[in-house]
Amino acid sequence: MPTKPVPAQHLEALTRSPEAWRERVESIRAHLQGFRAEVTLLPPIQRLRLLAELRHGLDEASGELVEDAIVAARADGWGLRRIAVAAGISHEQVRRVLADHAAVTGKDQSQG
Repeated sequence: MPTKPVPAQHLEALTRSPEAWRERVESIRAHLQGFRAEVTLLPPIQRLRLLAELRHGLDEASGELVEDAIVAARADGWGLRRIAVAAGISHEQVRRVLADHAAVTGKDQSQG
């Protein structure tokens, strides 16, 4: 089966070094620290609403990214415990993520 060409905007991500990715994570953290400094100036109710919205968005985005990475690691032949250690979760949580993914896609990657 021929592989699809990688879009140009994804080539940069594929060639970025682990250090560059860590720098991106640190940049996000720095932006959050700046946001923290600014949001503390708001009245508490407004601050709480904004922080709840931010938390929800971050949880949703990071959760999807972790789930995608778990599925990809399993497809690459990683074991449940190895994935769990890398993701910082239990192997049972990994098993649940894979089972949920299989239920949605019909592809069972939890075995093996």
